[in-house]
Amino acid sequence: MSLDWAAEVSPFIFDGPLAADAVVGRQQEADVLRAWARAGRFVSLYAPRRFGKTSLLRKVAKEAGDQDAMPVVIVDLYGALSIADIVIRLERAYRDHATGKFRQLVSNALQGGQLGLSLAGTGFSVQMARQPRTDPLPALHALLELPADIQRRADGMRVLIVFDEFQSVLAVDGAEALLRSHIQHQREFASYIFCGSEPGLLHALFSDKTRPFYSQVESKRLGRLPGVAVAATIYAGFDETGRSSGDLIPPLVNAAEGHPQRAMLLAHCLWTATAPGETADEAMWNTAVDMARRRTAREFEIHWDGLSPNQRRVLRALVRFGSPYKKDAHAALQLARGTAQQVVDQLLRTGELERDDDAGLRVVDPLLRMWIDERFP
Repeated sequence: MSLDWAAEVSPFIFDGPLAADAVVGRQQEADVLRAWARAGRFVSLYAPRRFGKTSLLRKVAKEAGDQDAMPVVIVDLYGALSIADIVIRLERAYRDHATGKFRQLVSNALQGGQLGLSLAGTGFSVQMARQPRTDPLPALHALLELPADIQRRADGMRVLIVFDEFQSVLAVDGAEALLRSHIQHQREFASYIFCGSEPGLLHALFSDKTRPFYSQVESKRLGRLPGVAVAATIYAGFDETGRSSGDLIPPLVNAAEGHPQRAMLLAHCLWTATAPGETADEAMWNTAVDMARRRTAREFEIHWDGLSPNQRRVLRALVRFGSPYKKDAHAALQLARGTAQQVVDQLLRTGELERDDDAGLRVVDPLLRMWIDERFP
């Protein structure tokens, strides 16, 4: 089958976060997060990777700004390894997200300091390059105190700060306690959302009595996309580009299982396999599934190599036998029940598995499950 028409731009974005206006099926979640922010609540938002968390945050930021007059600053902490690293992430976040009056207030608050902080092109990273022995702690204190400084300069302005991949602070000695020392006093004028893609680590930050943020937040899990929202998005994308999805939306929705990124990847592949003016059929669906498999095969090979032998056994047992606790799984894969339970807990904490009220345990990524099924028949 020739796919020459695939050079046309696909309406289905699967390789990065969506623009705020393009997010579908998440209005309820956005409304709840904004309501909690307006009330000064601190929120823990967690979801497996590629569940649209960043896209949702963009939607929340836009709607909070447009409808609540609430500035939003999104700080990406992914991979942060030091106090200096956190300083640079915070400074960059204010530089990227502060606009209008809020930006001027932030700029005024930073002016006059001798810390090297700036919303201009240069900033703390330049300061560190010039003076490698610079102590980053004063700069971090200053950035964490910005919401209070803004409150003193513009009484009544509430700021929403989002820490994405917040579990990364676990790698930085003292960061957790330092952040809490500022944040705990800011409820009257600042709200916080702590996001993470490793449910176990994020949960531990807020549920362990020995940790600084114990019992400080409301927790919300970002679930799978409703099938209705997925179906409507696929139908519209085909219709707007002169194609018809035919009768293939139900099998695509079923295959994606509400996984946002995988749904859009499958939709993109089906769209690519369907010529302009044509109606998608079963042959095109088979082509689309094969495209998705080939696109993700290398990714899964690398991911699989990074798992422990017992983690692989549990995933194979779940895919092949429906449960890692069955006798067949023990016989075929040498997987003891006690070991299986420990490993299941590990995979739940990392977001590899989830508990489903109807289906029990299941692999979060439906394409990974498909790959395991084919790779280890």
